[in-house]
Amino acid sequence: ETMTHALENKLFSCHYKVTSVVDFGIDFGKFTAGEIPPPASGVRFDVWVEGKAEGKIQGTAKGADYLYVRGDGRMELNVRVDISTDDGARISFEATGVGTPIEGEPKVAIVENVKLLSNHENYAWVNNQQVWGIGEVNLAEGTVDLDFYGV
Repeated sequence: ETMTHALENKLFSCHYKVTSVVDFGIDFGKFTAGEIPPPASGVRFDVWVEGKAEGKIQGTAKGADYLYVRGDGRMELNVRVDISTDDGARISFEATGVGTPIEGEPKVAIVENVKLLSNHENYAWVNNQQVWGIGEVNLAEGTVDLDFYGV
């Protein structure tokens, strides 16, 4: 019942495009195409994104996922994003979470635990929100689509 209630309180959505990737010895394109499996020790990428936030928060979102892919392919997310709202405020977005490859598709299912922070009076309400993000990454298109819910 708690999760059902949470999914009724959609705060906003983010639609990102990957703008650049920093790799640390394994080519990101070859890795996401399945040409290179993750090494047993895992692999790290800094994935930079830019896009739009829409909903109760509207604006431009830019930042990075300091992504670690474990040897078994599961992804550990470490996201930092700056949301610049359409009305001139800024919101700090921090998230951790997991990404699970979707079998047979160039997609990854994403679940994030999100902390928002703003000292702008119009967005002080975000500081007390427990936020969960749910969505997916399309590796073939280089896009990320997430919906964020407050509990």
